[in-house]
Amino acid sequence: MENYKFSFKQFFPRSSINAIELLKAFLLIFVIVFLLTCAGKKMSVEEAKKVTVAMSAESFVPPPRRIDDILAILDQPGQFDPAVAAKFKARADALPPDTDNPVTLALFYKKRGMMAFELGRSKQALEDTRAALRYAEKNEGQKVSGFNIIDYSWILTNLALVEGLFGNYSRAIELEKRVLKIAPNHAAYRYLMRDYLKMGNLKAAEKVEKAGVRYCDHQIFRKSGISRVKYSDHKHRIQAISLDARGKHAEAEPLRRSVVKNMVHYYLDSYPETYLNERRRLAGNLIQQGRLVEAEFEIREILRQSMGFGGKKSSMTANHLRTFARVMLAQGRVQDAEKIIRATIRIMKSSGLSDDSFLLWQGITCFWGNVLVARRNFTEADEAV
Repeated sequence: MENYKFSFKQFFPRSSINAIELLKAFLLIFVIVFLLTCAGKKMSVEEAKKVTVAMSAESFVPPPRRIDDILAILDQPGQFDPAVAAKFKARADALPPDTDNPVTLALFYKKRGMMAFELGRSKQALEDTRAALRYAEKNEGQKVSGFNIIDYSWILTNLALVEGLFGNYSRAIELEKRVLKIAPNHAAYRYLMRDYLKMGNLKAAEKVEKAGVRYCDHQIFRKSGISRVKYSDHKHRIQAISLDARGKHAEAEPLRRSVVKNMVHYYLDSYPETYLNERRRLAGNLIQQGRLVEAEFEIREILRQSMGFGGKKSSMTANHLRTFARVMLAQGRVQDAEKIIRATIRIMKSSGLSDDSFLLWQGITCFWGNVLVARRNFTEADEAV
């Protein structure tokens, strides 16, 4: 019997043989690529966390998707140290001392006004801080005898903050300029720059930014320990506001993250609203970058803390809810945004702010109009704005 050799040519035409050879080559390449991939470097857990970037030390878990979960936060007791919250509430509810001493009364209303601000009691914060200035001044722009210049400048600074919150930007700018003339501080630079930006005066804002950074650099050189960290954060806050205003959100993000990370150690217990607001601004930065799931995760965590500290009937909680609604609207979840903003308006009204308050008008009602337009409810949108 002759030796017999198998050959494809005996059983398949030339065109079929070409197809088979191509298939064999493809399978060989596939196996090689697969083996190289398996042999390559694997992503570590820490690297995976960096990809999803969460502010919490816990593993990142995507926020719930169900509509029922959106307003569930308002029915929760919140998460905040009850002892710290009780301390702030006691100070904000304190009665004035039985005295006619203007210095004592000015310091009392200064402190109580800031406690009210931290709790999100905007109306009380405005009234108390205005009262503090009345007692601190003998005449307009002239402090009473014996009143410390630093305490006086901080009353002016605090009042500028709250006046700006209510949209009284001209008054706020006037107060901030006075502070920078008599006893400058980091907050006055930041507030003045921010108010100039809100009024569209970019040139003036840039000038104040440079002066504020120089001031902070000087303090960083002089200070040590936690004080140096604080002034570094004050500088970064000024720079982050400027970067965000110029649309450079990716550059602003690491500055904001650094500030929030540090504030947990020195502001969370002493100035909770300041800390939560900085974290909310980080969420706003993520929204601007289109990183909406991360932003939603952040704002949910903020709301849990805000609810535990100031309660659901504070303008602080309402402000955070507004950012939550922004995330929903940016994700195209218009119905969820509508539910949140309706709840926010109820909170703002119950917090003691009148319907024509600038804070309610600018911050909440205008956004409410945007939501209604997104729902194509033009009639109600026209009434809202």
